Amino acid sequence: MGEAVTGSGHSPLTADALKNVLTGHASNDVVLSIVHAMLGWLIAAPFVLGALYTVSLPCFKILVDRFSGTLSA
Repeated sequence: MGEAVTGSGHSPLTADALKNVLTGHASNDVVLSIVHAMLGWLIAAPFVLGALYTVSLPCFKILVDRFSGTLSA
């Protein structure tokens, strides 16, 4: 998604590429790929979390009603 927002081409990210970024041996293309991925998640995360909240809230209301009995003293 970050690549679509910035208009750049697709570049795959691998574990080795991430290791090179963390050790400082990565090329600018790999660093830009990481930035694009982070941008994509920053844009998508509110929608993903909103969808999860919308789906989870009714489920948890049903579960709370089902399992919340009166506690015996």
